[in-house]
Amino acid sequence: MISQASVPLLPISDHALLIPLIGSLDSARLQLLQQQVLREIERSGAQILILDVTGIPIIDTQVARGLLDVVQATRLLGAEPLLVGIRPEVAQSLVQLGLDLSIVRTLASLQRGISYALGRQQHAALT
Repeated sequence: MISQASVPLLPISDHALLIPLIGSLDSARLQLLQQQVLREIERSGAQILILDVTGIPIIDTQVARGLLDVVQATRLLGAEPLLVGIRPEVAQSLVQLGLDLSIVRTLASLQRGISYALGRQQHAALT
């Protein structure tokens, strides 16, 4: 139960989930993150997953690759991943690592991520 609390999944609508990530991410926590995300996307039928990295102090190669694995797995289940809350120093680290983030939509803040997710939900309801 404590390990599940370290990776909380919060529904923000019928079709969108939010994961606020706080603190350091080791390989065990990244694996738990991926397992919980996949299980909850399948269970809920969520169409959007917001990964909020505002609370992650450092993103090194292992963490970045782990997050990209979550992004790819999310896409394979048919949901759109959003990466939000990238601070300037984290952005610099990601650029220096040379990782390709073109497979994930990035937004500056959690507020913008939620607005995007809710807007996508409204658009889908109209079509």
